Amino acid sequence: MRIFLSSIALLSALVLPTAAHADTFSLEMVVGGDTSIGTLVATDNGDGSETITSVSSSSIGDLLAPDRFDNNDNLLFPDEASVLDTNGFAFGGVFGDPDFFVNIYSAGDGTYDGYFSEDGYTGVMPAIVTIVNTTTPEPTSLLLLGTGILVLAFIAGKKRSASKAASGAGNPSQVDDSLLHDTTNNH
Repeated sequence: MRIFLSSIALLSALVLPTAAHADTFSLEMVVGGDTSIGTLVATDNGDGSETITSVSSSSIGDLLAPDRFDNNDNLLFPDEASVLDTNGFAFGGVFGDPDFFVNIYSAGDGTYDGYFSEDGYTGVMPAIVTIVNTTTPEPTSLLLLGTGILVLAFIAGKKRSASKAASGAGNPSQVDDSLLHDTTNNH
């Protein structure tokens, strides 16, 4: 049994990838009366932050590289009250205009602002931002979970069969059938 469990643990360690995985977030923003709905994809940095690697929406445009516009860092903090920091994430090509750039960032206390630049005009507008993690488990995570459940079921089955065997061996309520037959001759 120990060899079986050790083999499963070794197999899991060798087969399952250790590369960082991407999380998917739903995004809804309202800036200046315009609503944008889309998806963010981010990679876990291992320190409570995630780096946004892509944005998809019909109105948002393309994600800009860090430090490309208004000191953006494209970091996301999914477990914090304010999911963005003061540097925010930036995107360009808003509404199809290649000269329209926006940086959405934390203004403190869970509120957000959008700094924008369009055709030489710049400004700041309050933004309503909702970002929710919508990631589903990876197939390898499901494989590991399934393997763990199978191992637990195997252990429980072994214990149950061992318990039944032990309780049947010394049970005084079992009576020898030969004792139940009348062996006296009453003729």
